[in-house]
Amino acid sequence: MVRRNLTAWLSHSITFPLILFLLLVLAYGLFLPWLGFYWDDLPMLWIGKTYGAEGLKAYFATKRPFWGLLYQISMTFLGTAPWQWQLYAFFWRWLAGVMLWLTLRQARPQQPTEAAWIALAFSLYPGFGQQPISIVYSHFFIVLTAFFGSLYASLRAIRTPAHRWYWHSLGLMLSAINLLSMEYFFLLDLLRPLLLIQALTSTGAQRWRHALRHSLPYLILFVGIGLWRAFFFPYQTYNYQPHILTALAAQPLTAIGHVLTRILNDSLRAGLWVWFYPLQRLTMLPTAGPRTLIFTLVALAAALSLLFFMGRRTWRLTPPSGFSQRSQAARPWLGLGSAGLLLAGWPFWLTDLPVHFGFPYDRFTLPFMLGAACLLVGLVRLLPASLPTAFLVVALGLATAAQTQNSGDCRRDWEVQRALFWQMAWRIPALKPGTTIVMQGLPLRYYSDNSLTAPLNWIYAPENPTSRMDYLLVDLDVRRSHWALQSGIAHQPVQVDYLAAMFTGSTDQVLVLYYQPPACLRVVDPVLEADNLFLPPRLRHVAARLSAPNQIEIATPAPRLPAFYAPEPPHGWCYYYEQADLARQRRDWETVVALAETAFALGDYPNDPAERLPFIEGYAHTGQWEAALTQSLEAARVAPTMHGVVCRLWERLLRETPTSPQREQAHEALRQEIPCP
Repeated sequence: MVRRNLTAWLSHSITFPLILFLLLVLAYGLFLPWLGFYWDDLPMLWIGKTYGAEGLKAYFATKRPFWGLLYQISMTFLGTAPWQWQLYAFFWRWLAGVMLWLTLRQARPQQPTEAAWIALAFSLYPGFGQQPISIVYSHFFIVLTAFFGSLYASLRAIRTPAHRWYWHSLGLMLSAINLLSMEYFFLLDLLRPLLLIQALTSTGAQRWRHALRHSLPYLILFVGIGLWRAFFFPYQTYNYQPHILTALAAQPLTAIGHVLTRILNDSLRAGLWVWFYPLQRLTMLPTAGPRTLIFTLVALAAALSLLFFMGRRTWRLTPPSGFSQRSQAARPWLGLGSAGLLLAGWPFWLTDLPVHFGFPYDRFTLPFMLGAACLLVGLVRLLPASLPTAFLVVALGLATAAQTQNSGDCRRDWEVQRALFWQMAWRIPALKPGTTIVMQGLPLRYYSDNSLTAPLNWIYAPENPTSRMDYLLVDLDVRRSHWALQSGIAHQPVQVDYLAAMFTGSTDQVLVLYYQPPACLRVVDPVLEADNLFLPPRLRHVAARLSAPNQIEIATPAPRLPAFYAPEPPHGWCYYYEQADLARQRRDWETVVALAETAFALGDYPNDPAERLPFIEGYAHTGQWEAALTQSLEAARVAPTMHGVVCRLWERLLRETPTSPQREQAHEALRQEIPCP
């Protein structure tokens, strides 16, 4: 009796949404409380808070204006707490999967098991790893949910002729949301006739005619919006140009060969090889932190167990013994999957954008998710005996674990980024407006300098709602177009259009910072570190020519960070180093020494020899020459490349401090250890 009741419950329509929810918790939810904001989340959040709906409208005006309306709606009721946005993105990811499952069940009600596995594969697709970028991708999945809802409504119009106009009206409205929002899923709307054919009971050419007739209103909408986007929307190619069209005009045969190669490679990569990608990801698991390792293994074990249980009880794919019968069962999904893959990549093939795994280009795998899921189930449907279910259990279990591992990577990136801004706040109380902060080799995967410019302004100019942005952050490894900054040329303008605001500065207002954890954030000294080989060569060059530490306003209290950066990290070595370097700039030598005693009493130590420099100066200026010598020798012993830095520091100390026997004795001892000129 219990077993029969369990089987009946597992077969209930509510079961799939619940199982999908549990699997998504394992894939995307275990790290959710520790995730933050990533990539374009930060600019959008800052623009929404600073400039409101008008700012968001300006930001999306040259991108996807209708999509921007969705952001305006979301940001009116969601705050700035990361967990709220993470839950919001999780909800839409789950709802998109449920909507796809309902759609496929309408298309082929005789194959509910295949519909369940396809929706699971779509929801756990391992090629896309940007789910934690919650503000951006919650809205992507809103559009995907609308697209699946449109397909579902058009199928319901066939199933319930008495209400077909209601369902068609709903379907057209939801289709318009997809077509007007973005180009990612635009061409996938052409899959509609293939799905309608599955739901029709007529045969042969009549079946195709009926499918096209039911699709006609949607095709008219598709063509109408397509013509508007191509010929009347002025910003369709504002951000990305259709390079392939230019190449076709110049070298047609070469361009056609390139496109065909891209279609084949990207379809195979995003549609087939993607299911083996988790194996590659999981080989990196031993280098992950202990929390990521434990959570990933828990997710893998739990997902495999749950999928195995459901595969045995409810979702077992029992193939016929003959290959021809298995082929017949697989044909609808193979056809839908192949068509989905061939339609998915055109926004990127036309603009010659790469479709790769890994940030940031894995976002281009989003349109391939549906085709890849259908193709996977279609292919395993060709396998005999119990192999189809077993393969799906293993593939989706590994995909779940890979997504958990990816969330762990995002958690670490958020912590590194939080530490960057807390250390910046400890070291830099305020900045003069117009400052460009220059860095190189940011130790962050899910951020760019464009991302970090938003919190920089949020922290240092929280009350500036004007269209003139006060601060800019530039990574020399990314912004190659800033030729004056790259070359270290003074007296040149620096301008960046942030869409909602404009930054205007000059290369005379530059502050160079260096950040490579576990070392602390450092304000690079342009005099002492002109040949510090611990710095990247280009950053060293720019620092020597342009860096102006006086851009820091030192006579102000520390800034207040946005609430989502709370709580303040514990005060360890980096806190005392930043405070000591700030006190050194204020020439408050007693405070530098007091901070030195506290810092060295921690039992911690510098992770960069340059972190000893302010303490050397503090000891020297307070007459503690033996301590200054000790710290100088410790810094120099790390590597010979520090000798020049230490020597120049002592040249400055000899100029700025009064003569004394202790000073001369310490200097002579230093020269015996380091060959200073």
